[in-house]
Amino acid sequence: MKKRTVVSVVLCLFVATLAWSCSSSPEKKDGLTNGEAPPPAYLAEIPADTHYVAAALEPFPGTAFTKLLNTVSPLYDKAVANFKSYGEQGGATQDEEYKAMVAFMEMFQGKMNKEGIESLGLSMTPKFALYGIGLMPIMRMDITDQKKFETTMASFEKAINVVPQTRKLQEVEYREYVMPDEMSVLVRITGTEAIFGFTFPEVSALYLPHFTGTAKLTSSMKSTNALQELAKKHKFQNYAVGFVDLQGIANTVLEPSADLNGQMAEALDIIVRDLPNPECIGEMKSIAARFPRVVAGYDEVTAERMQYRMGLIMGDNLGAELRQVKGSIPAYGAAYSKETPASIGVGINVGEFLKMAQRHANTIRQSPYKCSALMEINQGAMQIAGQAPLIPPVIGQVQGFHGVLENIEWADPTATSGDVREFPQPPDDGAEPQNTPPPIQADPEPDAKFTGVGLLQVSDTGMLIDALKALAPQLSTVEIPADGQLRLAPEALDVPPGLKPMFIGMTKTTVGMAVGDNAKTQATSMMNAGSDGSPLAYMRIDYTTFMKLVDEPMPEANDPESVDIQPLMDMIGTVEMSLDPTESGLFVTISQNLK
Repeated sequence: MKKRTVVSVVLCLFVATLAWSCSSSPEKKDGLTNGEAPPPAYLAEIPADTHYVAAALEPFPGTAFTKLLNTVSPLYDKAVANFKSYGEQGGATQDEEYKAMVAFMEMFQGKMNKEGIESLGLSMTPKFALYGIGLMPIMRMDITDQKKFETTMASFEKAINVVPQTRKLQEVEYREYVMPDEMSVLVRITGTEAIFGFTFPEVSALYLPHFTGTAKLTSSMKSTNALQELAKKHKFQNYAVGFVDLQGIANTVLEPSADLNGQMAEALDIIVRDLPNPECIGEMKSIAARFPRVVAGYDEVTAERMQYRMGLIMGDNLGAELRQVKGSIPAYGAAYSKETPASIGVGINVGEFLKMAQRHANTIRQSPYKCSALMEINQGAMQIAGQAPLIPPVIGQVQGFHGVLENIEWADPTATSGDVREFPQPPDDGAEPQNTPPPIQADPEPDAKFTGVGLLQVSDTGMLIDALKALAPQLSTVEIPADGQLRLAPEALDVPPGLKPMFIGMTKTTVGMAVGDNAKTQATSMMNAGSDGSPLAYMRIDYTTFMKLVDEPMPEANDPESVDIQPLMDMIGTVEMSLDPTESGLFVTISQNLK
């Protein structure tokens, strides 16, 4: 339970810290602050060998936070009102937990604006840091007014009905809130900073000197300049930079050293013990060395656009290998895919990918792991090595796919789907009723009809069609000319009702499918377009239009108590996520165009 608690706290704080960092927004004339400000003082408090860190080296630019508050404020107030209404209807008004939750939520009602945030003592332009002492986190953020923040904390304590204990370490004062699972939440407030900590009794003696700032570090993020070097290496902006040291964590829990991280792991009893073989530690550490860390940071931050990147760093030249298996997403970047509610694409050369998988499987098969805890890896390698040669060659032809969703037309939930044909009934002449066949229900209308485009990139469409005919004899009469024109799909393809009428066509390397007249025109153009510069995979969603499409019409949609989240979706705008390998590893890029 304690291990799960530690992991849960760290993950929640990591997400919350990055979310808060997105909202930090001092005004700058040109929207850029990179390189203008000196490094924050708190870097001197972060151990150089920390297992994880996310920190702002400079405050964020722009007005994105103000835009977010203007959108969220009415939604939040409506949500609080609904929560109270549901509680009253359910008879929960005397429940202590319910009353505490209502009091806490009411603290922020009417304060989702610049004046309200600052009235709580919080900063609209904070810097922040989240880092680990061992695996236990410390979070720091700027405040604007210590007295106002003290008042906010007092209101919070009253709302959740918790009385903290005031503690001191070398004259440094802090609050301690003891939770039911023996975890303590710590709060230290200085003139410009609020510092939050999470610890257990077993590690307090090791943790508290770092929380209170009384520990003397021999090497820190300030002295090593590690975060600035990380930002420079991966071309991140300085607004938020971080990493998780996967290899360091693995080494600590497998074979702890006498340093602070090892002592914390021993005290928390999170060491992996009783491994079945003496070879296990070395083999597990060798796997961790192939995936040493995760890095993250921002590429761009303005009031109109944000771009965030996270990468899994890989050893043994794995990033370069993944680049060799990249295929091509057909018509990647086409205007149609950027103007529609959603699109998705994958660009993998399946043939090259199978060769890479077989190569690594054979390496493991020739030198299998001796640790019995890793036997499943050995078995998986055996299966891949044995089955890869049996995969039909036509599968190896596939190089990419691209799907674009233009529209969803939902069936009317109040309409009757399908007609009923009754068999003639005998006259009512008093005779015994005869067995008659039941009424026949005609094929119902589909729940939804889709409009859009699908493209498949292959080495040779002629070979693909021939292979499909061999696998499915009912397709033997299907003929699709490779002339780049789309035609109504043959009946032999048995198209589902929700995708009719479907048009299909192909060139020598691309198969195109379309549902809808406009989609047919677009597919013809996309089928004959290039696809240079496509990533390994991507997904794009315009939340403004997409949420309207997928929100199936239901009678309860007009419920006056429901919270309309469409304004929030409108502000989120368009989000695109792409996955692409580099020489360093595998990176996910998330781009958001704010509206």
